[in-house]
Amino acid sequence: MATPRFRKAASLLAALAAALFAGSARAQSETHTGLAGIWWFGLGGGDAGALLIEFSEPSGGVFAVRDVEMTGKPSFGFSRSLAAFFRVNAGQLLSLDSKGQVTGTLELTAPGTDLPIGELVLERGRPSPAFTRLKLRGSIMGEDGLPVLVQLNGRRPPLTFPVLTGRNPTARLSGSGVHSRAFDVSVRTSDLGVPAYDFDGEGPAEIDQVEQPDAFVQGSFVLAPNSRLFGLLEQSSDFGGGDVTGRLRLPEATEIPQLNVTAQASRPVSLAAGLIEPVEPVLSVQPTSFDFGAVRVDAAPLTHTFEVQNIGVGTLSGEASFVSGSSLDFSLVGSTTYTNLAPGDPPVEIEVAFDPSAAGAKSAQILFSVTAGAGSKVVAVTGSGGVGEISIDPSGDLAFADVAVGQTKDLAFTVTNTGDGPLQGSVTLSGSSEFTLRSGAVSVPSISYDLDPQEAQQISVRFAPSAIGQKTGTATFTGGGGATRALTGRGI
Repeated sequence: MATPRFRKAASLLAALAAALFAGSARAQSETHTGLAGIWWFGLGGGDAGALLIEFSEPSGGVFAVRDVEMTGKPSFGFSRSLAAFFRVNAGQLLSLDSKGQVTGTLELTAPGTDLPIGELVLERGRPSPAFTRLKLRGSIMGEDGLPVLVQLNGRRPPLTFPVLTGRNPTARLSGSGVHSRAFDVSVRTSDLGVPAYDFDGEGPAEIDQVEQPDAFVQGSFVLAPNSRLFGLLEQSSDFGGGDVTGRLRLPEATEIPQLNVTAQASRPVSLAAGLIEPVEPVLSVQPTSFDFGAVRVDAAPLTHTFEVQNIGVGTLSGEASFVSGSSLDFSLVGSTTYTNLAPGDPPVEIEVAFDPSAAGAKSAQILFSVTAGAGSKVVAVTGSGGVGEISIDPSGDLAFADVAVGQTKDLAFTVTNTGDGPLQGSVTLSGSSEFTLRSGAVSVPSISYDLDPQEAQQISVRFAPSAIGQKTGTATFTGGGGATRALTGRGI
């Protein structure tokens, strides 16, 4: 059974990751006008692996590889045919021909040393009409000079990669002659940047029916867009080196990152764990969204404060900024950064202002980043310019005075929108049933209104006393701040 500390950590991690996956869905609905930007590929065909790469805007049919803005590091990936992780250094050029085909050769270098380890030759490929998908064909060639055909199926990554790291001290280790239910597994972001991760595990394990108190594994992998992972188990592990495949994902049922890997080492071994305890900084932003409501165009700006905290471990730094396409009617006030936030530190306040320049609905997305790491968060803010304001004539009671029993008398309210935005609402009556709303020749329970600024509408009320005596009622108006008016009359 999970301890209260694990349950709390899992809850915090799950809430953040769930919100980030919502941001991921939004990112996939965006449209683009060209190839420029970050692409996340899964490698198929004769190869298997993943690649994260960023392209510049084409100029004269040529565009260049840039450093990935998401991590501030060179493009990177993993190839099973090379059995290696690689970097794609910035400045390398590709071509875009008149048919929209991408061609060229990219040198692949070893992380840390930048020594050449192979080439990725792109022979043809075409983006989708909205430039959100990109399929390329080509080959990867290692030092042995033998090309391996490869298919690159790419898409735009989410604005933020979710927090898919964590620890579980009761992970399952299994394999041929291998068994443990008390393996301590951790997954951390790699120095390459997200979506690359390092993992390790240690603990007691039964190996060939012999109890080993300190079995050990260590490796690294890169995620593909379909949550498949590809990487290597290190030779330093108790099971030797080999390929690693599997999945790292956030299941809908539990919202806790789930690690499932199989390593083809000297003997096949598998690890399965729910990553229930944070091992890296985890960003929390409260509230997770905010609606400023309706604001008069000529009014002073409204402001709201978001609180930023680190609910993981270690320290966290980042900055708040607006996502491209956000309304210019929203702005950040004062400092936009948060630096070296440790768990338990008081929240950093980021202030957002809304000052509509024209009537209508407005929206924006604020990216709260995490420097060189996963777990940035996108927060939506909304509001509308223009406020409907209700004015009712007469300003006092609607007085019918004396009306003979069996007779009727009609009077009217005039509802006017004195604001600078649309006014929507309705009027209902309460009190004596001898007062009724009239629409044409019939009585109705309510009358609605939808008024532009300075537009007016008359509301007809009938008094039909059925007995002698003083009668009272109330007219209730909604929208634009709302209002009530008394109804009076006497049956004679």
